Amino acid sequence: MRREEGFTLSELLVACLVMSILLGLGAYSLRRYWQTRALHGSIDEVVSELRTEQQKASSESHPWVWGVWFKQGSGRWGVVRGNASTGTCALQSRRSLPASVTFAGASFADVTSPGLSASCANEAEAGAEVALFFPRGTATEGSVSLRHLEVGGGAARTITVSPITGRVTSP
Repeated sequence: MRREEGFTLSELLVACLVMSILLGLGAYSLRRYWQTRALHGSIDEVVSELRTEQQKASSESHPWVWGVWFKQGSGRWGVVRGNASTGTCALQSRRSLPASVTFAGASFADVTSPGLSASCANEAEAGAEVALFFPRGTATEGSVSLRHLEVGGGAARTITVSPITGRVTSP
């Protein structure tokens, strides 16, 4: 009599169970990877724009000041251009981060021209914080934190701006 060879039902069920566990772990890891990339991509975008505005301010002369504004608790941000002589500011652009990335905190203390900072913040969006870059190479001191709502319990990454050199640093 010829013996039939094959898999038993229990062997097939165990193989399906192992495969479903591996697929579940892979899907979770892939989702987490894309969320982390969204956060790091947003950080890179903001740092790049801060450095661009710093270079614009350095290449122009007084009274033009360039800045980047951030709306805390949301993903809205953009660019402003100010006139230090008149204390006025004009909105240059509005931008937004991916839906699940927000500005967890933003704080820029301008001791040299607080009137210009307030004017730029009001021009951008009420309650916005503004990082200003001046032609002489200085900037408003402060930092902005970005957070992905679903990554690592909402851990924030902070970008800082040095007041004396206007240097922008990120993690």
